[in-house]
Amino acid sequence: MMTKMSANEQRGHWTSCGQATGALSSGIDRWDLLECVAELRKPLGVSDRDLRILQAHLSVLPKGPLLAANPNVSFMSGAEVCRRAVGVEEHTRLRAEQRLEKAGLVTRRMSANRRRFAVRDGEGKVRSGYGIDLSPLVERADELMQLRERFRAAEAHKAEMRSSLRAKLRELEDLTLAAVNDTHALIERIKAWRTVLRRRTLALLDLKSMAAEIEAIEAKIKPEEQEATALARTETLYRCSDAQSDKKAVDDEQNVGHIESDQKDSNKRNSVHSGRSNTQTPTLHHCNEWNELKELQAFYPRPPTSVRDLLSKIFEFGGFLGLREPVLSNTVARLGPDGTAILLDYIAGQIGRVPNPEGYLKSLLRANARGETIAGGRLHSGRASI
Repeated sequence: MMTKMSANEQRGHWTSCGQATGALSSGIDRWDLLECVAELRKPLGVSDRDLRILQAHLSVLPKGPLLAANPNVSFMSGAEVCRRAVGVEEHTRLRAEQRLEKAGLVTRRMSANRRRFAVRDGEGKVRSGYGIDLSPLVERADELMQLRERFRAAEAHKAEMRSSLRAKLRELEDLTLAAVNDTHALIERIKAWRTVLRRRTLALLDLKSMAAEIEAIEAKIKPEEQEATALARTETLYRCSDAQSDKKAVDDEQNVGHIESDQKDSNKRNSVHSGRSNTQTPTLHHCNEWNELKELQAFYPRPPTSVRDLLSKIFEFGGFLGLREPVLSNTVARLGPDGTAILLDYIAGQIGRVPNPEGYLKSLLRANARGETIAGGRLHSGRASI
């Protein structure tokens, strides 16, 4: 015998057709199941509106845990479903039920006249019905739970890869800025990668492809970065050697002046004076402005007397700040001894607020390479200003 039953009369009238087996023998909470489906909505291909329709159908099933052995059928009318789904339009409700069926979560069981109603036995107990059968959802509960665990693991792996790739891009940017050749195109490529990493729909395969491409570029850039570091060290040695050679030349000219005629002696002394002035120009620059570098002056009250002395103080003071020698060499090659001293003095003044001085130094160098003024306005792009 078939009878009609409203949604309000449906609760509490189901009868069990037997004992379920497996993990569902004790039943499953409908809202836990709905939460699982909501978390898997992207891989299942359902939308938020589809979930609202599914929630409406779950709300009219009998109270208590859901059992696969029970006829878990919702035979609410379309108008009642729309009302329970808080104002969903009829055509939206129909498309949502079709998508839920396509996802394998429900079965649409339609009667000949497309009306929804329950089917009872001779005792008046509900055995089945025409409407939305939620049995596929209940039967797939274990499968959906396992799928959610795999989905969570995949999402965690993707998040870890995103973080790793962001760190690699920062390292690649540092290597690029330290390279000898023009790397403007690569800097733009790094910016494009960062934009791609912000996409929420990025697949794991895309992340792996990006990681492989970054590693290939790193393998190509690292030799150039090592060449730049070696070049910086060579330049530093040349500057020190030039300073020593100039000083020796001045001393030789002074010795020659003692044994020549008065006229030649006068000319020689003029030449010596001119050579000494040219040699000490950078030294006087440091001496005159050393008082402006408060942090460096606190460690080294006496101004540097030569380029070698200044570089020695730079590398020693940089070691106090936790800066490695290759980083300092690269900074000297970019900013010169003057600019490096100014930058280290500025970082030392901010040391209480800088947990990673080396990372902060690299960020300032990147900003300077982009043409920005750094060190509190004391360092402009390509020149220093105290």
